[in-house]
Amino acid sequence: MYNAVKRQAARLLLGDRTHHVTRLALAARSADIFNRQKRRVPDRFALYALVSEELIAGRPFDYLEFGVFQGESIRKVAELNPNPQCRLYGFDSFEGLPQDWNEEKKKGTFDVGGRMPQIDDPRVTFVKGWFDLTLPAFLQDYRPLDQVWIHIDADLYGSTMCALTYLNRHIRPGTIVVFDEVEDLMHEFKALCDFQDMSGKRLALYAASQDCRHAAFVCQPEASA
Repeated sequence: MYNAVKRQAARLLLGDRTHHVTRLALAARSADIFNRQKRRVPDRFALYALVSEELIAGRPFDYLEFGVFQGESIRKVAELNPNPQCRLYGFDSFEGLPQDWNEEKKKGTFDVGGRMPQIDDPRVTFVKGWFDLTLPAFLQDYRPLDQVWIHIDADLYGSTMCALTYLNRHIRPGTIVVFDEVEDLMHEFKALCDFQDMSGKRLALYAASQDCRHAAFVCQPEASA
């Protein structure tokens, strides 16, 4: 009851400034995270190489990518990790964004006409459809390998939260979560923050690209009481 009253009071006091205040709070949280861990690499492919070399280190792992588009990321990760026991899954509708992302990228952006990328690697599997429709069925029989790498390129807050929420039980200490658009405060970064706040799990920044657009996080063990 108290929290409901508090939220109502905040809406009345802030009015149409709520979005602005939320953005400022997220900007402060982002600055804190990226200032505490300053390890940087030139670009996203260098980030994938770093994660592969230092965190994967030749071991088999499951790679779950959300937002495939033309398959550049999943193809690169497959190339960097030749272990035949790796399993790489790409989730996408291949019909573009389900809603507007920003002023430039509207609903339908990244539409490839439903065509999945052609990748000559038997370890790669594509799961076609919207996340909320495909993930429940996929996870019903899914048994993860000891190491899991989740790659978020979903762009939108709702799509990112959908993927993280469904995968919550598989996000354990050591799980790698890479965000492709984490500099977008109101979308992927907000989803990262909200997921941590709601799940109680802590994803620690491992490294990021120079522009802090792409970043790798690792799920940490629960703090001892």
